[in-house]
Amino acid sequence: MASSLLEQTREAHDEVERLERLVVTDFRADAVTHKERLLQNHRVNRILDEMVTKTKRLRHSYEDADGARKEEIAALGGGQGLTLVHFSAELERCLSFRGCVAGEFRGSLGAIGGYEGVF
Repeated sequence: MASSLLEQTREAHDEVERLERLVVTDFRADAVTHKERLLQNHRVNRILDEMVTKTKRLRHSYEDADGARKEEIAALGGGQGLTLVHFSAELERCLSFRGCVAGEFRGSLGAIGGYEGVF
């Protein structure tokens, strides 16, 4: 599950593209009998319904009624100082979520080399 609204938007776009490719793949297969054509049409109809649902969610996300998308974009590109603060806060959140302590993190980067004294 994506943590940010922009990441959720990207995942939704990827899912819509995956569904489009699935429809193309399904239509490339020749349905010879009436039953096969009927089943193929039902499969494609379900896929199209799912695409419509995801596209409506994307559209709602782009409308940005609550301003969350605009705030997230501003936080990503908000100057050098703000970006570093945002990155540090996100790194701290990730480390606390993973249950890492500073010594473990430093040790794993120290094994790679060149990161001594960074943390």
